[in-house]
Amino acid sequence: MSKARAKIHVYEYIQDEMNERDWSLSDLARRMVKINGLTTPQIVEQTQLNMLALKLLRASERAECGKQVVLGDQAEGFARAFGTSAEMWNNIHEAWKAED
Repeated sequence: MSKARAKIHVYEYIQDEMNERDWSLSDLARRMVKINGLTTPQIVEQTQLNMLALKLLRASERAECGKQVVLGDQAEGFARAFGTSAEMWNNIHEAWKAED
């Protein structure tokens, strides 16, 4: 008999990683920005956009409607912040979407 896996939303993984590092959402949003070649106002703008995207992702996890959320460029930011690959975050999200 196989064990049923718990359905885990990508935001739960992100929250665990943030907790391990003692990061806030703001900390993560800043770390997601690819700074090379950006001016300070562009960095601030990208950080604000990341904050919005993270809040939407968190809301989707709470509302169980994450199948509508598309990670897109955010996966690249998560990879940059956590030292992983974008593919890993996309795979976690796709696995969550596939489970019912």
